[in-house]
Amino acid sequence: MAISESHLPRTESFIDSRDKKRIFEFSLLGKNGGRGYRVTAREVTDDEGGYIFVESSPSLDHCLDRLRIKIKLRLAIKSTVVPQPTTTAVIAPSQNILSGTIADDGIIIDGKLIDWKMFVSIITPHEGLKMNLSIVDPAS
Repeated sequence: MAISESHLPRTESFIDSRDKKRIFEFSLLGKNGGRGYRVTAREVTDDEGGYIFVESSPSLDHCLDRLRIKIKLRLAIKSTVVPQPTTTAVIAPSQNILSGTIADDGIIIDGKLIDWKMFVSIITPHEGLKMNLSIVDPAS
């Protein structure tokens, strides 16, 4: 049975790679220019961080299915690790990959807001290495 707009789930919980329960609030952003639905899932947190996911699809059911898959796949990835005492950064990339959401005052990585100064301290030890920076629409 198809989900109607009035039956869009308000919240759902998911478990991340560290076995932490994360609660997301779902919102219908509207009908994507008459081409379908656009739904966002924003993590409910007490601080400035938190994950944000957006998905678009012609069908609300399909949109929610794709959004849930996107959340589960992202939460399964552990982007950061606590470094050894010999490093100055508070966190360091796991497998040399960082993935997050750009915010006004930093980047949200693993659901935590990393301010720009901290971000610089994370990448500084990799001076001289190449870096790929890819900025994409969260709905893609």
